[in-house]
This record gives sequence, structure tokens and C-alpha cells, in this order.
Amino acid sequence: MPSVLVVDNDPDIRELFGGGLQREGFDVVLAEDGAQGIEALSRARFDVMVLDVFMPGFGRLDTVKLLHAHAPSVPLIAISGHVFVDHPFPDQFRKLALELGAARCLGKPITPSMREISAILADLRQAGPAGERSADQAK
Repeated sequence: MPSVLVVDNDPDIRELFGGGLQREGFDVVLAEDGAQGIEALSRARFDVMVLDVFMPGFGRLDTVKLLHAHAPSVPLIAISGHVFVDHPFPDQFRKLALELGAARCLGKPITPSMREISAILADLRQAGPAGERSADQAK
């Protein structure tokens, strides 16, 4: 069963992703911040990571950089309600997230259905460590 690490300080988002991905057949581990995410990476192997960009404990996009550094071969989906949606320059933040290791970027609220998210995760798993990190896929 494919495994996903979901890192988000918002318990509602963690539960939304966790429950939805479990229903789609993924084994899910939830972490509430970057430190717990790094700890989870040290204990288990994941096929994909999903993480919030803005969380307490790390600065802005540092979480993307740190988690990618701990597991560079694991595709990472960066999510944010502020950076990718409300910020005046969301495309610049998407580009930076991709440069720091994200394979895809999604805005909150998460508009794709859990089935679509599941398809994105499956695509990333098949793409392998390099993954496609084009600006078109960031949206």
C-alpha cells in the first residue's frame, strides 16, 4: 500500500487529507509540524509527502527545503492558503517552492477532489525522484 506523510499544523486539514487518502487506499501518517514530519521520515519510508508551507517552528518555505533534504527521493506536494492563493505574487512562491524541492503546489482550500489528489500522488510516485517540476504542473 502506498504511504503518504501529511504535515500540516491545522488538524482539520490533516484529518481531511488523512481520511480522504485512506479511503483512496493510501497508508497515511499525520504530523502537525515540520519537526514531527522530520521525525516521521527518520522512522519510515514514504512514497509521497504533502505539507503546508506556513507552519509554526520553521520559516515560510523552509519546511519544504528541510523535508526535501531529509528525503530527496520522495515527491513533495506543497500546500498553502496564503502563499499560493492570497499572496500578491503567488506564482513567485510556487516557483520558489518548486526550486526548493516541491514537485507540485496546491492552494487551500483544496479544490480538487480527493480522487484527483490521489491521482496526483500516483503520478508523482510513478515519476520517481526527479518528478516533473514544471511551472505548469505547479498550479
